[in-house]
Amino acid sequence: MESLARAATGLILAAATVAAPVQLNGTFALLGGTQRIVARAIVSHPRPNEVTFDIKQTSQQGGIVRSYQIDMTKLMHLVVISDDFRQFSHEHPSYNRKSGTFRQTITVDPSHAYIVYADSTPKSAGQQVFRFSIPASANPSATMAPLPPSTPSPDAVTAGPYAVKLGTTTLAARTAQMIPLEITKAGAAAMDLEPYLGAAGHAVFVNTATLEYVHVHPMVRSTMSTTSPMSSGSMDMDQPQSGPVAGPHLMMHVPPLPVGTYKLWFQFRGAGSLEVASFTLAVR
Repeated sequence: MESLARAATGLILAAATVAAPVQLNGTFALLGGTQRIVARAIVSHPRPNEVTFDIKQTSQQGGIVRSYQIDMTKLMHLVVISDDFRQFSHEHPSYNRKSGTFRQTITVDPSHAYIVYADSTPKSAGQQVFRFSIPASANPSATMAPLPPSTPSPDAVTAGPYAVKLGTTTLAARTAQMIPLEITKAGAAAMDLEPYLGAAGHAVFVNTATLEYVHVHPMVRSTMSTTSPMSSGSMDMDQPQSGPVAGPHLMMHVPPLPVGTYKLWFQFRGAGSLEVASFTLAVR
């Protein structure tokens, strides 16, 4: 009976710990960007495997930011990755304009730590990205693990019924580049791809050492002319593909990246399902 009482007490204390909200200060994480606002999050654990974020952004003088530009059909993109870089999700918090608060509940594995990126475009501030670190409740010492590059071979990464081939996984440092992507299904070019959030796809890069972040949108190659010195096509990089065609031949503009190892998640929609292909890039 005594052991049962101790166990029950432990469960009560654990539940109380899980439920206790914590305020986190966001760290500016946009590679090449300039911080113009401040971001804070109140984090609570309604359940051991759930985390609720209430994100509020202010000017550097403390005034609540209430006006945002819509970017890719959303006011905020919330990107969540686990400490082993195996788990990835792309969420879109609800927004309460009156309080200036974004809210999102995410599902987590208590044995892993997580990094959450809040990506938004406040009016007159430009793109602002802040990261928040969530320790693992079951393993507080969990840390991000180094990763080897993916093999830049004819082998493609499987994503649901699709295969995604990246032109290369080795990039030149500090140089803007164009990288082709090919999406196939059952060994043939995938012809059932659909735009997702106003683009042919979404690509998120994270430096595995510094955790800096880049979010770009691959373009459909068939929409480009043939005048670019960087590739077989050229494009207006400010106008992502938003028509009914979303592949299967894509080109991705990658901004200059510092030396390092980067994790890349390419997210796209095919036949009504949302898929993610992940790669590890060596930039040197």
